[in-house]
Amino acid sequence: SLIFVGGPDVADISLIAVKLVLFLVASLVLFAWVLDRLLDRLMRRGDNLLLTTTLIVALAFALLAGELGLHPVIGAYVAGFVIGRWGSRPDPMLEHSIARGRLLREIEAPLNAFFAPFFFGYVGLMFVTVGEPDWAHIVGLVVVLTALALAGKILGCGIGARMTGFSRREGFVIGLAMGGRGALEIVLLRFGLDTGVMTATEFTTVVVVILLTVVLSPILFGRGARALLGRSRE
Repeated sequence: SLIFVGGPDVADISLIAVKLVLFLVASLVLFAWVLDRLLDRLMRRGDNLLLTTTLIVALAFALLAGELGLHPVIGAYVAGFVIGRWGSRPDPMLEHSIARGRLLREIEAPLNAFFAPFFFGYVGLMFVTVGEPDWAHIVGLVVVLTALALAGKILGCGIGARMTGFSRREGFVIGLAMGGRGALEIVLLRFGLDTGVMTATEFTTVVVVILLTVVLSPILFGRGARALLGRSRE
């Protein structure tokens, strides 16, 4: 995150850029190599150590990113990418795919039962404590930003899908499925509000947009998928 008082400083930007590059290189090469071997050992034990280690790694990456002057969410995000890449690694016995599926099943229950309600409750508290918003101004921004948010996903994911061999209609449906925003955006929004980069009205507007994309994406995806299946049967 780049927040400057009195204008950006080239030296500060350069230092943060160097730290970010070093962190990514170390995470994706050195740490990934160590984690691959550690997770391979834990995978074959068949107990809950894989889940515990995953949570510890995510917290450790977040703390390391914070110590380097980066936002902790960057570290947690990179940890998820490294662990996800390990779970997607091909092998003849499909051990990694099975372990990843077991890990997702184990973590799904506590996420849905505790962390998700706690997170959205926290979002609700933030929403009502940012002051009295100007609703007339917000409604117009919400409509425009929601349309741009969904269009950006449809365009970006659609292009990526086309490059990997999907049809134009399939790429459109994939873009609809990816339209929702969530935890990462709200974390960064809160950081922007706390540092004074965003006003209360801007914060409230984007929170509403995020919630709308979360609600609209599965609805639009369901309709798009049904239309795609209907065309494929013709």
